[in-house]
Amino acid sequence: MSLKIIDQIFGLIAIDKDFAQEILEHPLEAIDKRGFTLTSEERDALSQVHADNLTSFSRQILEYLEYHS
Repeated sequence: MSLKIIDQIFGLIAIDKDFAQEILEHPLEAIDKRGFTLTSEERDALSQVHADNLTSFSRQILEYLEYHS
């Protein structure tokens, strides 16, 4: 997942409470709804995120980035 996209997603999470909640419940739908373009690998990674809070969501995404860099 590109850092540019991650920055944009986390930036939107910080200012949009609805998006923040949606990303926890249905990450791919929330991202598609906002027009973010992800590769199939990035979509697969997001489909594997299961978080009940934003801290856990962020940690899982950052772990993915660390493992795949």
